Amino acid sequence: MLTDAPPRKANRAGFLESDQTRTLDLPQDGSLLTITKSIESAIRRGRSTDVRRTCAEFLDATSEFYKVPACGFRVLAARPLRVRERWATELFGDYTPETMLIRVWMRTAVRKEVTSFGTFLSTLCHEFCHQSRLSGALADRLAAHESFGKDQCRFRLTDFLFAVAVEAD
Repeated sequence: MLTDAPPRKANRAGFLESDQTRTLDLPQDGSLLTITKSIESAIRRGRSTDVRRTCAEFLDATSEFYKVPACGFRVLAARPLRVRERWATELFGDYTPETMLIRVWMRTAVRKEVTSFGTFLSTLCHEFCHQSRLSGALADRLAAHESFGKDQCRFRLTDFLFAVAVEAD
């Protein structure tokens, strides 16, 4: 997998400091685990209104805890599928900074089946990390530094997912 190279000079110290960060502040009251279990139940039922409600609750709780500006959220049906001559891509979710809107698709592109809970939650957390980083609000928690690269983003996303979901299983 290709990742961004570390900066050569500008912001290198911050980049390296961020790369050494191995902790993540989390709510100690278990609220994220409770909400995550609600998202899992809603996904299993396959009802977009329930998924939308529980995801909005999740985003409200995480935004409040991390002091990130609230953003809009939409749950959409089947993922967009782009087919080219020799390849195809699916879009699982996205974040639009101009409108501060997270969109996550809850059905697979080809079969139109409800996506797995793990895939859905991973996408939701991934887009939340983008929103947090781009708003500049999580510089000391998730992002650690404005110049962090894809490896650091992946680490923080994995850490975040583990904290909010693994214990929910």
